[in-house]
Amino acid sequence: MAVGTDTKTATQLGDAIVAFALQGEFPDEGVSSLSLAEGDLSPAIEALARAKGQLESEIHIINEETKGDVSSWVRNAKTLQEDILRSKRLADDIVRQSEAPDVSGKTIQDAVDHVEFLRREVLYSQQLHEALTGIRYVNDLLAEVEQAMNERRILDALRLLEKSWTELDNVPVNKKSCRVMRLLDVRAFELKSAVHKVFDHVWNTLVHVDSETKRLSIYSQRETEQMTLSEAVIGLEAYKEVDDRMSQLWQDIDRAIVSPRMDVRAPQLLAIQASENVLEAQGEAGRTIDDLFADLQKVVEFLAKRLPPDLLIYLSPIMMSDVVPRLVSTWLDAAVPSSLRDIGQFQAVIKSASAFCAALEQNGFSGFTELKEWVGNAPSIWLAKCRETALDAVRNRISRGHENNPVVAAAPGLFSLPTLALAMFRAVSPHYYAMELGGNMLLYNDAMYLAERLSEVGARWKARDDVTPRARNMLRIDNDVKGLQGFANRAYTGELSTQKTVLGDLVGGEQSLMQQDEMDSCIDSAMARVRSMAVTWESILARSVWYQAVGALVDRLATKIIADVMDMASVGQDEAYKIAQLIAKVTELDDLFLPSRSWSSAAAATTAGGREQTAADAEEIPATAQYASSWLRLKYLSEVLQSNLNEVKYLWCDSELSLYFSADEVVDLIEASFEANARTKETIREIRERPQPVMT
Repeated sequence: MAVGTDTKTATQLGDAIVAFALQGEFPDEGVSSLSLAEGDLSPAIEALARAKGQLESEIHIINEETKGDVSSWVRNAKTLQEDILRSKRLADDIVRQSEAPDVSGKTIQDAVDHVEFLRREVLYSQQLHEALTGIRYVNDLLAEVEQAMNERRILDALRLLEKSWTELDNVPVNKKSCRVMRLLDVRAFELKSAVHKVFDHVWNTLVHVDSETKRLSIYSQRETEQMTLSEAVIGLEAYKEVDDRMSQLWQDIDRAIVSPRMDVRAPQLLAIQASENVLEAQGEAGRTIDDLFADLQKVVEFLAKRLPPDLLIYLSPIMMSDVVPRLVSTWLDAAVPSSLRDIGQFQAVIKSASAFCAALEQNGFSGFTELKEWVGNAPSIWLAKCRETALDAVRNRISRGHENNPVVAAAPGLFSLPTLALAMFRAVSPHYYAMELGGNMLLYNDAMYLAERLSEVGARWKARDDVTPRARNMLRIDNDVKGLQGFANRAYTGELSTQKTVLGDLVGGEQSLMQQDEMDSCIDSAMARVRSMAVTWESILARSVWYQAVGALVDRLATKIIADVMDMASVGQDEAYKIAQLIAKVTELDDLFLPSRSWSSAAAATTAGGREQTAADAEEIPATAQYASSWLRLKYLSEVLQSNLNEVKYLWCDSELSLYFSADEVVDLIEASFEANARTKETIREIRERPQPVMT
């Protein structure tokens, strides 16, 4: 019983001590009044130890649960402490700078410089990062290009290669100064060449011409290759080789297949055979034009069927520009008969040629205009052939050694040949001369030359003593000479009329030049036209005729300017000054009519826009007014526009203005240029009172 009491006392004592230690509670009176023995302290100490262990365990658990929050609190506390210290330093700096103002300015500048340095460093770092990122991306693209090339994915390789070039250009680094960029650029070009070699190999497997076996094979796709023929067009366009590749393809086809078939001098012509993917020349072909058209149609249909349209539009004009002239000159012209006897066969040839043209159009070919023109002009070609044959027969008849020929009795009929020849010349020459620059003037020159020579021939014939009077009177070419001269004059006037029309269109046509937005450009174009025609005609016409022709153009330009100015309702001061400037520019054409103008070197001068005026030129008097009747009228118009009322009155009364303008015209110019006041009315009255002052 005593032991149990002691144990209870020790327990109460331990609980009281633990409660006081943890919670600060004082023991109640019952516990505090207990009598303690030495042995009661050990249980109390054990109770404290257990309480300590329990507290440590609880603290550990709480510490584990709140470790993150505690760490955050610690960091925040440190950050706050650093901010406090930084604010304190900043405050100290402010106080120090306020106490030492001379030092604060330098410090601020240092800080600004430091900030600028940091900004540049950041910008440099950003640019460097962007450049390195771009370089890595380009390098990855080139690796993909190489992989696609090795897998024969040509289109993917080309697409990636083009993308790599675009990205390479976007890298903010100079290619010349950066070794990495140069290496990437070199690698890109090496890959382009390598891809091109692979592309060539794939192309040759799809389209191949064997000259030895005279065989052309075209496949849309091969099992060993991933690229189709239609996709090959994209590759050709990427390398900009469509024209060159089609030109080379046609040369190979022509050399292997077409030329052997069209060579009329060959002992044996090879026939052309076509299958699904192969066109070849083998066997012997017929020599008729129908057989040739049939074989050529096989070529056309095979190419139209096997080649993509994007390639055919390039190949067809190249092919036709070579085949058609050869076909016309070698085969068709040779089939033109010289008489009516073989006209049926000729009609069959025309029909075959027309059918071949239809086949070309149906298969999408172009560039055979010459063949269509030959078909359309077949009757004219036949007539020309007959005419050539007849003229050749006449030449043979009248050649020496045929005096005793039975047809000598019909010789007087030969006197009509000049008339017929000249009629033919007048009929066909306008067409042929129109193909040349300045053709009508060439026609005028040649026709006048022929007329002069024929007049001399007629005069010499009539002066001969070794022919009978009857024979002398049989040659009647006077009317032909007159007709030829009239024909030449019509060509001359027609050319002048055309050039005057062109010149008028350049300066506004039916509209007023003063209403044009670009008057200077109009005048420049017109002057350039005059100088251009002057150069063109200079090597054709006689000097006097050349002056008349060029003078007519200059007069047309002057007349147009004068008429447009006279039609103006009012002329302001600025407008008058601008018109005077235009007239001054036009009068630079005087250099075409200088007496010392070099006839042989004038072309270089006029094409350069007029010669540089030398001191000798300034002393010369141009003869422009002699060939352009409105030239002085234009110059006096410029004087009037730049003059005041007194000067206009002087030009009318004491100068030669009245020789080129009527009183009414001068009055109209005054009313358009000056205000209606007493002084103006007085000047007008004096001009009207002296309508012809030079005569008085």
